[in-house]
Amino acid sequence: MSNDYSQLLTTFPLFAGYTSTGTEWFVTHGRIRQCAAREVLLTEGDAATTVVLVLTGAVEQFVARANGEIPIGSTGPGQVLGDVQFVGGLAHPASARATAGTAVLEWTGPAFQRLTSGDAQFAERVMTQTAHALAVQAESLIASLAALKEAIR
Repeated sequence: MSNDYSQLLTTFPLFAGYTSTGTEWFVTHGRIRQCAAREVLLTEGDAATTVVLVLTGAVEQFVARANGEIPIGSTGPGQVLGDVQFVGGLAHPASARATAGTAVLEWTGPAFQRLTSGDAQFAERVMTQTAHALAVQAESLIASLAALKEAIR
């Protein structure tokens, strides 16, 4: 089964140009986790100890507040979660859960450090993907704040 996931990784932009033999290294340094719908992968406020790569399915991010859950966004195959928090030594700002049957590749913090320090191309791609995701979230936040300000006027 690990070979199936190694082959799947070669279809993600994060691993463009890698062979399935090359991506096997990433699979063997982590743990494949099959998640049921609504299974929580990361919990808001918890210390970041793992980094997650979505393999199949989707993961939704949300924050829980007294008046209910507020959706933040969703992540699909080939996307990484928890890397910024792990590298920055931060707690998770939101929870993340599978929206349906979802497979993820989980790396412990030390394993993720080995992967990024051992492969500069992978580290650069993770950083680029993360920067893009943060920029999209910032744009969305700014638009939401502007709309809220207009509604208050």
